[in-house]
This record gives sequence, structure tokens and C-alpha cells, in this order.
Amino acid sequence: MKLSSKARYGLKACLALAENYNENQPLALPVFAEKAGVTEAYMEQIVILLKKADIVESVRGAGGGYYLKKSPKDIKVGSVLRALETGWNLSTASTPRAKAAKSARRAASGIRFTRV
Repeated sequence: MKLSSKARYGLKACLALAENYNENQPLALPVFAEKAGVTEAYMEQIVILLKKADIVESVRGAGGGYYLKKSPKDIKVGSVLRALETGWNLSTASTPRAKAAKSARRAASGIRFTRV
């Protein structure tokens, strides 16, 4: 599976926030943007999407920053990817097995049962 840069950096941001989870203080955007190796402006765009998906929360003010809304063990990679990739469904895999299953579902949907 090929991930966009937004997805890769979003996952790195979540990892940085997960490492900071037990610190009981928010992590400043410049800190985890640097850890992810991306500009603050781009990381801000990513964090807005994660916030809309209820994955992260923000605290304003001098000691403000971002923190994970749930425990890291309760956050799935798929939910992070869905938050960052619009119109992307993880269930639409392109493996041969997934293609065969999709083809079988299409064939089965065309079957009509009639009473004899």
C-alpha cells in the first residue's frame, strides 16, 4: 500500500504524541513537527484533520499544544489514515485475493431468485 506524505507525517505525529502520552502535558506543534521532519505549517494542516476526527485535542496558551484524545493503544492506524485521506476506504485493497472477493460479490449481486 502506498501512503501519501500527509498520511506518513500524520502517523509520525501520532507516534510522537503517543510517546508523550503519559507526560500529562500537551506537546507543542514545533516539537513534533521537527520529530516528524516536516514544516510547522504542513503539520498544522495535518493536525486540523486529526482534530476533526477526534484523534487529537489542543490546549491553547503558553503551555499549550496537542495531545492524543484516547490512549495510544485505542487508536488504530486505519482511523488515522481515514482522517487524513479523503475518499479513501481501507477495505478496497488491490491484492489478488481482494479482487477475487470483489468479483464474487459483483457476480452474486446479479443473481435473481425466482419462485418455480
